[in-house]
Amino acid sequence: MKRAAAFFLALVLFTGNGKAAAVNDNAYYPEGPLWLDGVLYYAETPKHRIMAWDGERNRVFWSQPGCGPTSIAPYGGGFVILCHYAGKLVKIDKTGASLDEFTKDRDGNMFVNPNDSDADGRGGVYFSDSGQFDKEAQPTGAVYYLSPDGVIKRVASGLWYSNGVLADKGGARLFVSEHLGRRVLEYPIKRDASLGAAGTFLLLDALGLEASGYSHAGPDGLEMDAEGNLYVSEYGAGRVLVVDGKGKLLKTIEWSQKFLTNIALDSGHNAIFLTGASDNRRYPFPGKVERIPNPLTN
Repeated sequence: MKRAAAFFLALVLFTGNGKAAAVNDNAYYPEGPLWLDGVLYYAETPKHRIMAWDGERNRVFWSQPGCGPTSIAPYGGGFVILCHYAGKLVKIDKTGASLDEFTKDRDGNMFVNPNDSDADGRGGVYFSDSGQFDKEAQPTGAVYYLSPDGVIKRVASGLWYSNGVLADKGGARLFVSEHLGRRVLEYPIKRDASLGAAGTFLLLDALGLEASGYSHAGPDGLEMDAEGNLYVSEYGAGRVLVVDGKGKLLKTIEWSQKFLTNIALDSGHNAIFLTGASDNRRYPFPGKVERIPNPLTN
């Protein structure tokens, strides 16, 4: 009862004039939402498919057995899909037809578990390859860059589970969630799309919020609005942390799904799309995709 009351209060306090609206109340570990041209694309990882929602109905946009997709990003006039289970990227056209696949970078490094991606606005895509989701494991997470001409290079390594990635709107910085380190890193982007030295942009434990009780809670998907505010999905805590350009906490948005995987804003930044699961142990990991009004603009 306390959890339900807290969620209702969060809607009243943080979603302005409106309530959460269902996009898909019966989703399966939904991940990687992308709002593009009036359509919301999102992955259903255990179902090996990308879904598309046009405001009225959900349909299967793309699928491939064994893929386990976690992210989709605009690329080459179509899209690139990250296959978390299969350790590869799949390039598709705008209709969903598969065109090409990538399993390693230019130096022969094989991908293990690609996770999140973001187009850089210059024709390329940054993406994370996370490493092992284990606090006792070595930090082997990496970040790669897929160039417009199809060359992939590693641009960061040694991360303690690299997760969400986001290129800022000006193309000057790349934000990366180091999930198990409970921090968001900030890299300067160089002219050749490589990255400079990392700095810590946000330490979640420094925000003074109550712990979630889940030992592996940490930052997952990222989003940014026109004002430069960063929206951080906290997986395992079921909340979005909204901070300004200096990392100051502006809002905390509680959500019903504890395992909040990612977030997207609509084109006007008035609506927030959330993806996540209520259970990350019981297959096929039931979850939801919802739309809520943005508390910063409503």
